[in-house]
Amino acid sequence: MAKGSQKRASTAEADLPRWDLSGLFPSPDSAELKQALISLTAAAHKFQSSHAGKVAGHDPKSLALAIEEFLVFETEANRIRSYVRMSEISDPARSFWAEEIEEKIYAAESCTVFFKTEINAIAETSLIEQMGDPALSRHAGFLAAVRAMRPHALKDDSGLPSPVTETYAFEKLGTGESAWRRLYDITLREASVNVGRKFWPLGSAEKAVDRIADPDRRRLAWDNLVAAAEGEEKTLSLVFNSLVNLSAANNRLRGFKAPEDVFLLPRRIAPETAAALMEAASDYNSRLSHRYFAWKAKKAGVVRMHPADCHAPLSGTKWEKITWPQAQKFVIDAFKNFSPKAGELAERFLTSSRIDAGGAGQIFDAGSTDQPYAALDFAGETKDVLSLGGVTAQAVHMMLAAENAQISPSRTLLETSATLGKMLVFDAFVTGARNAAAERDIFMAGIEILLESSLSSAAQMNFEKNFYRLCEKDEVSPADIGALWKKSQAEYCGPSVSFETAGASKLWMLQQGVIHDPFSAPARIFGASLGMEIYDTYTNADDKTAFAEKCLSALSVGGSGAEAQILSAFSIRPAEENDWKRGFRALRRRLEHLFTLDDKVQNAVPVPAAQGRKL
Repeated sequence: MAKGSQKRASTAEADLPRWDLSGLFPSPDSAELKQALISLTAAAHKFQSSHAGKVAGHDPKSLALAIEEFLVFETEANRIRSYVRMSEISDPARSFWAEEIEEKIYAAESCTVFFKTEINAIAETSLIEQMGDPALSRHAGFLAAVRAMRPHALKDDSGLPSPVTETYAFEKLGTGESAWRRLYDITLREASVNVGRKFWPLGSAEKAVDRIADPDRRRLAWDNLVAAAEGEEKTLSLVFNSLVNLSAANNRLRGFKAPEDVFLLPRRIAPETAAALMEAASDYNSRLSHRYFAWKAKKAGVVRMHPADCHAPLSGTKWEKITWPQAQKFVIDAFKNFSPKAGELAERFLTSSRIDAGGAGQIFDAGSTDQPYAALDFAGETKDVLSLGGVTAQAVHMMLAAENAQISPSRTLLETSATLGKMLVFDAFVTGARNAAAERDIFMAGIEILLESSLSSAAQMNFEKNFYRLCEKDEVSPADIGALWKKSQAEYCGPSVSFETAGASKLWMLQQGVIHDPFSAPARIFGASLGMEIYDTYTNADDKTAFAEKCLSALSVGGSGAEAQILSAFSIRPAEENDWKRGFRALRRRLEHLFTLDDKVQNAVPVPAAQGRKL
């Protein structure tokens, strides 16, 4: 396979928005960025000299001031880090520059590790007493998040959390994980794949393959994708094994019972909630994903589909490409129909210069949640507009939280917002469909994207759990990793997809979430299920305006209390599996409607789908 940094291929690339990062720093080589790094390092050393070894002796007001100083430091570190990562998306050739900056940020952050450790060394009774002071009580959310790690802190000989040991672990584990992730990113970026006579980076080629309508051309591109992945198998196997071993070592030192627990804690998801979410998803595999892929195989005229056909358009579907201005207006209008406030924020975001439509789906707060940046892969398909709705809703959540002085967006509420945004755009598409064929194809796109964020995520987590367990015994071979991946995908897709197809066992290497966002399934299922449940309730509400206001109020919350507040607002008991199934029941009704629409299409005079969608 050819090597080299490949630019994203698109027929309308020149028309797509590119973000303007000059609001953060004038350029990657600017004096302002260099000075920001110098100032960040100086602030870290000043913070360390002012507070290290003294936190337990601070009175409430002094501790509150120290927390505020620490949060200012964290915000600035996040601003610089976000700029660096976004600059690298814009110009992949800057990977070594980005690595150098990341190392400087890590070095500065290592000077502040002591702070949370010393907070955890404060006796519970003493901290409770201090919380009576209003100056400190306003930081209750921050302190609760820090203290949640207290049972898992690395301790000294006296049994108290040890700043020295924590700092050492931060430096060794953090830099080690960062290096392996960077190797993974560089490998996926530099290996290229011939997809329909255009070369794509290995990391984004799978989605390009899915977009090919012609089955023969798609299979050829899929074979090229598999061959490219196979060529990087040894390197990527080493990356996967090394990252899991680093995580496992950390888990053992900290006394975590399950490999996912260390990732659930910062997302504020209790193990019993995660179990309920996974059980709900598992219970609906056969009712949703298995039935959907069986229907799709039948439409393709086969008993078992080739893996390349799972997320591809049906044969004969010929959508007209949606331009960026059309998608932009469509999403804004959908949000305005939901709520004038949501529409105002969506328009502010979508008409800003903070969107890059030539990258992967990511959102950055860049140190200021009222001005989020986003990257997404836009090629003018229905799914791309649905994804744009999801990213826009996440931006709206962040801006709402910022209006309420919440500087820490909740991961679960970001996922809930994304689902709500997708649903708004989904139904706006349906409203504009001119015939049953067009509506059916819209439902296909919508159901696939909702399955991907829920049941597919659960399958990935099952893969991760099994992989971690094997790694505890020995290094896992590429063949064994591939077998685990095939098993998880077969459980998700059901018997209508043939994962015995040659090359299907190689696609584990392309699962970037395993590397960059491990064990994210509970947060994603939380958001998908809750978002679908909220939207289903909204569509049946007598007073939609009042319900929309309730949604926006719930989404304006950030920080440590966000999950509890939104669950209470919509009567969800987090550890109750049946409560989480309500969202999946809403999705099942949409699946049934898809089948009804298809029956109508089969009994109607054919109308080309490209004539059926209205924007």
